[in-house]
Amino acid sequence: MFLFGIHLTLKQYSKEKLALLIPLRFRLFMIFIALFILFALLSFTPGGITELLTAANTLPLLIVLFSLLSSLYQESWTWEHSTGLLQYKFGLLFLYRNRTIKLSDLDRVEVSLIKRSSIPGKPRALLALSLHDRKGGSYRLENSSYSRLKEITTMGERIALFCEIPLVKPAL
Repeated sequence: MFLFGIHLTLKQYSKEKLALLIPLRFRLFMIFIALFILFALLSFTPGGITELLTAANTLPLLIVLFSLLSSLYQESWTWEHSTGLLQYKFGLLFLYRNRTIKLSDLDRVEVSLIKRSSIPGKPRALLALSLHDRKGGSYRLENSSYSRLKEITTMGERIALFCEIPLVKPAL
């Protein structure tokens, strides 16, 4: 979700449940955008709702649709001690994919430097927060800018502590 500047939020629901998910403020913001554009369209369309579906309104209506679909997008990682599982969900509302991993299969949490670009005068680095399992599988939890190193490392520490596995930090 780094591409759109949306950062997943880590929430501790109980001693048994931890989740990394899209924040509620993002969903509310997308709904606000959709309602604002719809209100503006209805206010400036002389025929009201009956003339709303004209060629001139195509772009604003597509933005409304995109905003509403964005508010329904789900991406979450949920760790549960009671079931011994990590569940990853992504997709729209009820049309989502689900992946389940046993907590006992997890090997480590890793914060790594994944990219450095050397645009003249603007060095840039990106971070990745990843989970690795004992079978060699890797699961990218979050991408972020280097400026969020402390926050991403803290997230990694909390996940590692919850799963009782080590955290590997980048060598800087």
